[in-house]
Amino acid sequence: MTDLRPGVPANVAAALERALAKVPGDRFASCREFAAALADDMVLSPPAVAAAATVPTVAMRRPGPNALVRNAALIVLALAIGTFGTRALLALRAPSEVHSLAVLPLENLSGDESQQYFADGMTEELTAALSQITALRVISRTSVMGYQGTRKRLPQIARELNVDAVVEGAVRRQGDQVLVTAQLLDARQDRHLWGERYERRIADVLSLQGEIARVIAREVRVRLRPEERARLARARTVPPEAHEAYLRGRYLFGRMSESNFRDALNYFETAVRLDSTYAEAWSGIADAWYGMSSLYVPALEAMPRVQRAAARALALDPELASAHGSMATYLSCYAWNWSTGEAEYRRALALDPNNAWTHVTYATMLGAQRRFAESQAEWDKAIELDPLSLFSVVGAAQVALLRGDYPSAIRQYRSAIARDSTYAPARYMLGLTYLESARTSEALAELRKAVALADNLYAKALLGVALAQSGRKAEALAVAAELRAGNHGNVQPAYLAAIYAALGGNSEALDLLEESFNRRDEELINLAAYPQWRPLYSDPRFARLLKRLGLPLPPGVVAVDKT
Repeated sequence: MTDLRPGVPANVAAALERALAKVPGDRFASCREFAAALADDMVLSPPAVAAAATVPTVAMRRPGPNALVRNAALIVLALAIGTFGTRALLALRAPSEVHSLAVLPLENLSGDESQQYFADGMTEELTAALSQITALRVISRTSVMGYQGTRKRLPQIARELNVDAVVEGAVRRQGDQVLVTAQLLDARQDRHLWGERYERRIADVLSLQGEIARVIAREVRVRLRPEERARLARARTVPPEAHEAYLRGRYLFGRMSESNFRDALNYFETAVRLDSTYAEAWSGIADAWYGMSSLYVPALEAMPRVQRAAARALALDPELASAHGSMATYLSCYAWNWSTGEAEYRRALALDPNNAWTHVTYATMLGAQRRFAESQAEWDKAIELDPLSLFSVVGAAQVALLRGDYPSAIRQYRSAIARDSTYAPARYMLGLTYLESARTSEALAELRKAVALADNLYAKALLGVALAQSGRKAEALAVAAELRAGNHGNVQPAYLAAIYAALGGNSEALDLLEESFNRRDEELINLAAYPQWRPLYSDPRFARLLKRLGLPLPPGVVAVDKT
């Protein structure tokens, strides 16, 4: 100890060395004896002794042998000299270099499975609070939820997520009270760094997330910016019923399906009925409508609702990053106001640099603008924050496809399939890449597998394109007919347009794209970047459409006729 901290009192160093002795007989015979050795040069006051009863108890992952010895010493010291002594001991350690962390799923200690949404919601809110700290890289919730109930050791989790530390803990609801235990661990060495136990009223639980985030920042010696400290210190009070409805909505929204989106929307709307000033719930409404837009609800109906909900959230909380992200998506994907949309993306990321989804949507916008290098950088950041997300891996591979680097795209898609052979997006994007590489039979095989795995309209459209390019016109038209009948007739006309373009029916394809333009379908943002639209490059109508969308003209597109 004195090698690391020369200023440590000799009696403290000697007492700790004896307490950690390998041979049991060489250790202290009792806590009283240990306390006496530690107190040789300090006064142990009665309040300090009484504080021992308040030492936090934290649900802990099964530690390794060395961790058991260290934790035992900490517990003995805490019992002997109380909470002050525990913190004093922690201050004597060599500082840990923590630049990245993950909040593992908080354990539900209620004994009621129906309360799982509450524990998951608390996990998400704590992650969101920590994500606002620029100096920390915080892993996305979608990657960490895979560790729910895991028995993996911390060093393995640290390697898989590429983090220095993890936050673990548990939640228990009892009436109008919530008990939260949290601990910070050096994941590489399975070493306890900090722990605390909190008991709050349900009505006060929102402010707890910022409190824990500030403490963790202090423990890992991260310097908070003044604006970050101010955001984390803001005390928010929300009616418990509204907060509960919000958490239920978030729980369902993360399970991405039409029914879950609609149920989540109902819960978010319940939350704002109970508290019309609840900015996060308004942001949830924006998310739910965007989740349904163009897929289950026409964009003309859904996207204005996204805008109104996001605007309401920002009016209530101008620094709510998720609402800025929703507004950015509305401006880019629906209003085609690219410059203002980009400003909103940048604002969202300035407020929450660790939001993987915002990096994903920003990367998509940059790719649509043919700004491929910038798009790649955003996809790389998304993967760094959400390393277990195949969605981001497949998205990043699209940049290689759009650049025409087909061998690299194929390698990346195959790597994603090796991780999960049932992940349909990796297969249909691999199929499109094979098609562009003139490997038609392989393209058809992958696209058929993708369609068999998931009832995905985009995958079916690409299958129709592949059939058309291979000269199988009747089969391609059959796919087009199936698309028209699919999704309750709400298919984006642009999907059909891609098939007709591959068949050489430019006029029909452009008519369908004009229909999509009038509907403001989201697929239109891909017209300047994706290869299935290349057959239309020779038609000036296509260039005029790109100009109306505010998209750049790809190389080879016939310029707009000046007359």
